[in-house]
Amino acid sequence: MSVPDVMRILGLGKTATYRLINQCRFKTYLVMGKMRVDVDSFEDWYSGQFHYEKVNGERPGKKYGKTLSPLTVAKVLGIPRSTANDLMNDGIVDFIWVDGKRRIKRESFDKWYGSQTKYTKVKEIEEVENYVD
Repeated sequence: MSVPDVMRILGLGKTATYRLINQCRFKTYLVMGKMRVDVDSFEDWYSGQFHYEKVNGERPGKKYGKTLSPLTVAKVLGIPRSTANDLMNDGIVDFIWVDGKRRIKRESFDKWYGSQTKYTKVKEIEEVENYVD
């Protein structure tokens, strides 16, 4: 795909797109003097990160299954993000590290939520994340 295609898919400007390309986030090729992005390597990169989101709303980070950010948990429960971080710090919910940030395992969150009575959901996860699978 072309660089403008990447810009359109991610909703980024020219500078941000070329920054991603220069960081070698995905494979690129020069074809007749024009830079092309390898579609498979782009999709592989997209499924392994959470920072960038496609304009069409497709969920990033699919490589890591169903995980939640502490901010998502905070919004779902109507609590401060620091309290969501405490759930991980205290070992109450399981998490993984992705690009230096913690992601709460959805299965662990659901299991914990079902076993406690202190917190109630003020929003559903899907409502907060707003992704299309």
